[in-house]
Amino acid sequence: MCRWKSRFLRLRALVPSHITLVQTDAWDVATQKGSLQIEFKGMQVRVNCEMTLQDRAGCAVEELDFDIRVNVPLLGSKLEALLAQDLRLKFLRDTEVSLGIING
Repeated sequence: MCRWKSRFLRLRALVPSHITLVQTDAWDVATQKGSLQIEFKGMQVRVNCEMTLQDRAGCAVEELDFDIRVNVPLLGSKLEALLAQDLRLKFLRDTEVSLGIING
């Protein structure tokens, strides 16, 4: 078995087959700042994100600053990196879909 596959299977054993997420978003319209928190029920995972909305050359730009914490001894940083990669892909897809809707 490949070394990466063996590592993946060990990490996969730590993740339940079904995960319940609770996401809370809040915006302060006056400051154009917001926060996003994601809680993974039954897992020692927290995702916090500070969001800022800015006007740049007549375009709305949303900046996201994530803080990802996985409280699992020895493997937490590896799981944080995997989760960060997954979030990057998710937000890229979300942006593509949003632009498709805006552009018709």
